[in-house]
This record gives sequence, structure tokens and C-alpha cells, in this order.
Amino acid sequence: MIGTIRWNIVIGGFSFIFTFMLSFANNVFSTALVRSFLSGLILFFIIFLFRWIMGTIIFPSSIIENDMGKKIDFVTPDESIEIHQLMRTDSETAADEPSFAPLNPPKLVSKHNMDPEEMVKALRHMSED
Repeated sequence: MIGTIRWNIVIGGFSFIFTFMLSFANNVFSTALVRSFLSGLILFFIIFLFRWIMGTIIFPSSIIENDMGKKIDFVTPDESIEIHQLMRTDSETAADEPSFAPLNPPKLVSKHNMDPEEMVKALRHMSED
């Protein structure tokens, strides 16, 4: 197809507006609206047909033909030598590095025997917000 869908939308929109302006003076609002909508829709599809005819029948040489995306290469290159070299270098560098040591974060401690006055003070402070 030649062009984009914008052509269809713009020409269909102009057809809608033009038909609505002409039929609004002689018809009821709903009738004018329906007829203009149908006019825009019909012209939208006619432009699609026109673009298809122009793209496939009249100007087929303007479409660039290439084989990209039409054939699939199912053969993967042999990379086993490169993989073995990577594995060797990884194992050599792992021997030089220190072993893994996980983090030891401090544990949370809860206070079981709190002073009631401190609890009331904290409650009052929280209720002020």
C-alpha cells in the first residue's frame, strides 16, 4: 500500500464534516449525523481500496523486494572453543578471589518490659500527627 492510514482518516473526516454541513440545513440533527458518519466511513474504505490498487497493481516496482525476514537460519555457529576458554578464565579468577561471606545484619530487639509512662508518652506523640 502507498501512504499511511492518516490519509484514510483525514479524507474520511473531511467527508464527514462536508456532508454534515450540507445535510444539516435540510435534515434533522440525528439524520444529518448518521448520513455524515456513513459518508465518512464509506470514503474511508474507498481510500483503502484506492491505496491498495495503487500499491499492488499500478506501482508494484516501487516496493523494494528483499529476502530479509523471509528465510530463517536454523544453524547456530559452533562456539564451544570460546565457551571453554571463558570457563577456564572464570575458574582461574575465582581461585584468586576470597570466598563468599554473607552479610550479618544486626537483629531487631523488642523491649518486653517498658515503662508505662514511656509508652503513654509515645502514644500521645503518635496521636498528635
